[in-house]
Amino acid sequence: MKFTDVLGKNFALKNTIKKINGVEVEIKGYLDIVTFTNIIHLIADGCFEEGKYFAENREIMRRYAILKYMTNIDVTQGELNEVFKASQSGNWFAEIEKEVVKLPIWAEVESAIDAQIASQPSAFDNLCRNLAETIKIDPSVSLTDIKEVLDGLNKVNQKDFVEAAIENNLTKNKGGDENGGEKS
Repeated sequence: MKFTDVLGKNFALKNTIKKINGVEVEIKGYLDIVTFTNIIHLIADGCFEEGKYFAENREIMRRYAILKYMTNIDVTQGELNEVFKASQSGNWFAEIEKEVVKLPIWAEVESAIDAQIASQPSAFDNLCRNLAETIKIDPSVSLTDIKEVLDGLNKVNQKDFVEAAIENNLTKNKGGDENGGEKS
C-alpha cells in the first residue's frame, strides 16, 4: 500500500474559512516542514536579543506568527508593532487564535518552541564554556591566568550571573540535563 492511499482514506488535511468581522479569513489546518520550522525559529529566536532572553517577546512574535503563517492575512516583519497593537483590540484576533490553537499541529509548534528556547545556553553555560576553552587552548595555563579570567567576572552583572547559576542548578536537580537539556 502506498502512503498516498493511506493519506487519501484517513486524513483530511484542509484549511477552513472563518468569517471574522464580516471578512473571510482562511485558517490553515496543516503545515509543511519549512513553515513549521519558520514558525519555531521566528518565535524562539525572537525571544533573544544579543544572547539575552526576553520572555515578553514570545507573545509578540507568537501573535505575528499566527497571522503570518496560519492565515491568509498578509503581514510583514515591519508591521510587527502594528500587529501586536491591533491584536489587542476587538475580538477578531481572539477568534483566529481560538481556531489555530485547537489544531493538533499548534501544540507541536508550542512544544518545539519551548525546546528551542530551553536549548539556548545561559550566561553561566557560556562562562563555563569560555573557561574550558581557555584551559584547552593551553594546558599549561597557570592559576594566574585563570585568576585573571575570574577577576573579569567583576564586570559581569552579578544578578544575572546568580540567576543563571541558580537556574542551571535547578535544571540539573530536576533531571534537566538527563533529558536533553529540557526542564521538568
